[in-house]
Amino acid sequence: MTVSGPAGWLLRRCVLAPLVFVLAALLLVGWAVTALLTAVQVVLVGVWSRRLPRMRVLRLLTMAVAYALGECLCMVSCLVLWLCSGAGLWSRAGWVLSAHRSLLRGFLGALLRLSAPVFGFRVAVEDPRLAQREDRDVPRLVLARHAGPGASFALAHLLMSRYRPGLHVVLKDTLRLDPAIDLLLTRTGCTWVGSRGATRRTSVDQIRQAASELAPNQTLLLFPEGADWTPVRHIAAVAKLRRRGLVREARAALRMPHVLPPRSAGATAALRGAPGADVLIFTHTGHEDLLDAQAAWDALPLNTPLRFAWWQAPSHELHACDDDELNTWLQRTWHDIDAWVGEQRALEEMRSSTTPSS
Repeated sequence: MTVSGPAGWLLRRCVLAPLVFVLAALLLVGWAVTALLTAVQVVLVGVWSRRLPRMRVLRLLTMAVAYALGECLCMVSCLVLWLCSGAGLWSRAGWVLSAHRSLLRGFLGALLRLSAPVFGFRVAVEDPRLAQREDRDVPRLVLARHAGPGASFALAHLLMSRYRPGLHVVLKDTLRLDPAIDLLLTRTGCTWVGSRGATRRTSVDQIRQAASELAPNQTLLLFPEGADWTPVRHIAAVAKLRRRGLVREARAALRMPHVLPPRSAGATAALRGAPGADVLIFTHTGHEDLLDAQAAWDALPLNTPLRFAWWQAPSHELHACDDDELNTWLQRTWHDIDAWVGEQRALEEMRSSTTPSS
């Protein structure tokens, strides 16, 4: 299936976008019926047993309806902005970019705020800003761990709302199948890579170009692992390294069970494209066990927060490194991330074991 190109554009705009409106209407009807049945269940079962049901179907449908309606609102808003910008003639104007960024930030923020009472989704941040009050007027490169449902949305909103609004993300172009995300991220400068038939060199060149175009108040977000971490993907990544004859790298990856082995080509391209940029490392933990629909279903409502931590890398030293040195630094950094995730999970298990059961 072609995501980019003329055929992909027709699929995304003429097929998927209208389907979202139909889906939103169907979900809204389903939500109303489910809400009524849940109310009856609460009266007949909850009052009798003096224990409220977990209402997992209603929770899922509530978020599905909110997401679909948000998508519809974003697409209509993007159409209005396109018309106001002269049918795209002034699409790169400052006010147009600012409006799209505000729309993206509002969309993600609304979903995260709603997910708190509906799913129990919470975000905690270990923020070293008090120890690093200097906010240099230079671009930023953010290298982040990729794992767990909702973590990428939470990180994007965190970067836009707490640090800098000008966010550019490097993502696989299969995410363009989400119409609102496609429109918003494309118009705010997202770099889409990894389409079928695209070469590795093309992706690297795209990342270098995106980094070179960063303004001083903008951030480029990359996920060096290239995919969401799961135990199966970790095993597959180790096996792939062994098949390629990279025995030492496979052993190193095997010793990092909480992350996928990072790929240095994209990070190196970004550093070469923005030689004066600050480099930040973001990691998180808390929802890695939600690996499939059954695990997410059993966990609702969530009782573990999504914990973010970040630190600043030695930017000046990195920009002076050659490719091999950058690869060594990235592997060492991901080893530190793996250790941090392991420590946090061990602490969470200790907290759970000492919490008295109800």
